[in-house]
Amino acid sequence: MSTLMKWLIMLLAWLAFSVITFRTCVKDNCCTACTTETTTEEVTPPPAETSVTRYPVDSKLGYAAVDTTDQFTSWKNAILAGMEDGKMLEVEGIYYASETAPDGYENMGFARAAKTIELLSPYIPKDRMRPVARLVEDDSAVGDGYFLAANTRWLVDGNLNEAEVITISADEKIILFPNASDRAIEEATVIAYLDELAAYLKANPSDRVEVTGHASQPGDADENMRYSRKRAERVKAMLVSRGVDAAQISVAFKGETQLYDSGDTDEAHRRNRRAVVKLIRSGK
Repeated sequence: MSTLMKWLIMLLAWLAFSVITFRTCVKDNCCTACTTETTTEEVTPPPAETSVTRYPVDSKLGYAAVDTTDQFTSWKNAILAGMEDGKMLEVEGIYYASETAPDGYENMGFARAAKTIELLSPYIPKDRMRPVARLVEDDSAVGDGYFLAANTRWLVDGNLNEAEVITISADEKIILFPNASDRAIEEATVIAYLDELAAYLKANPSDRVEVTGHASQPGDADENMRYSRKRAERVKAMLVSRGVDAAQISVAFKGETQLYDSGDTDEAHRRNRRAVVKLIRSGK
């Protein structure tokens, strides 16, 4: 066999091997040069950060500790801007019905009020601050998050006639009552408030109010419970007499079990003889 023939046979054999190899590579996808398809690795994005709402002075359920945040300075400065001679700062500690009173306090609200007073004492003399407590029944919106530990308000000290109606918020007021009495207070501030509230309720029949009566500690506990019931019922009657549908008004009474002021002075007892009126707007 000639040399040329040998070379031709070798060339044909090489070509056949190349074709077989190429087809196998394409079938098995083993050659990146044989395909233009690329594979992109899926990347899982990091979880979004959960924002935590904080307040100038805040706390958590079950803890008497009060923390400060970067909002504290502006909050404190706003309080100082309202300080005038003859005024007393009420520091109102917030607490929930599910919380147990810590040792030495009537409830968790008084504990938080006391701790807030300590935080404010470098700027306001302690004898110009009074701790009070406000109960919030439902803690479902709080969970394990933070909530505002205390509110503050300046009141004229020693002149309760100027505080017959204490404003807690736009939707919550306190009406004060004389000692051993469920008689409606005929002060202009009370009348004006009830007139305004009645007009609003008549114009918004889907809204309602909760009226809760309270009493101070001096005296018989059963008698105090009776007075607290009559105070709540008195406020309801005053609203109904102004044309409000009785179905819009719910009544509760707590006797001396939920003090607003834990002091043992005439002024403290007066603040505990009260009816709390809370407006519940429809859809809330």
